[in-house]
Parts: sequence; C-alpha cells; structure tokens
Amino acid sequence: MSYAIAPTKRSDRTTLCTHTWGVLDLVSVVLLMVASVVAGRIPLWDDVADALTTSQQYGSSLPLFVSCMHTVVVLSLLATGYLLACNRPAGRYLASAQAPFRIALVIPSVPFLGYLGSTTGSVHVMVAALVLTELGKLWTLRKGAVVQAEESRVTPAVTRSGHQ
Repeated sequence: MSYAIAPTKRSDRTTLCTHTWGVLDLVSVVLLMVASVVAGRIPLWDDVADALTTSQQYGSSLPLFVSCMHTVVVLSLLATGYLLACNRPAGRYLASAQAPFRIALVIPSVPFLGYLGSTTGSVHVMVAALVLTELGKLWTLRKGAVVQAEESRVTPAVTRSGHQ
C-alpha cells in the first residue's frame, strides 16, 4: 500500500500565515500586559501617566504624544489579532496601516524579536530584523489577499438552495 499526501492548496498556506500573524499580534499584547503587571504597573495607563509627568518636567508634549500613539497601536493590535485570526480582509488593511507605526515605535510583529537586541548587543541587527519582519508580514498578507481574490473568481456562486 502506498499513501500519497495530497498537496496543500495555496489558500491553506496563506490562511495559516494570516492566522499566525493574528495570533502573534495577540501574544504581543498579552506579553506587554503581563510584563507591566509583573513590574507592578497598570498596563498602558502608567505609561501614559509617566509620559505626562515627563512632558510637564521638560515642557515638551512629545513624550505624551509618543505614549498615546503607542497606546493606540497596542489597542489596535487586539483588533488586528482578532481579525487576522478570523481571516477577515479588514485585518489585512489594519495591519498594513499599523506597519509604519510599529516600525517607528519599535513594536515588532514577532514578540520575541525585542529580545534580539539585548542578546546580540546590536541595535542595528534588531532594527533590521524589525523592518524585515514587517515587510515579510505585509508581503504574506498581500499574497493572501491575492490568493483569496483568485479563488473567489474561480469558485462558482452557490444560491440559497445550495445549487449552482
């Protein structure tokens, strides 16, 4: 007896990539929250409060602006994670919109990437890895959208009664 393994469809692989990115976004938020709680801080709230204090000390609103942007991006990661895990097209658009902010605020799509800088001792390696993973994420999400569009054109429409 011989067994043949059926080739996986492109849509299965792209769906798996999309789900993986969604789960990684949710893991990022959970790790951030856990790290704050372990440090005895209220997640996100204490960051904004510290930024407000710093802004008042130095007379610049930049720390408060950056902290608020970070909070908005982190909260939007919950939406992106859910939408990508459910393979919704809106998740792709939201992830694409987040990419520049994630790079600017150094919020990696792969949560463990943040430790790369501390283990290698090189900020350049971490920043390069951050940019490359974001580009890889955008490429796989775009590829998933293309595959989904191709399949929707090929798949015949099914009526309510279940007939083509």
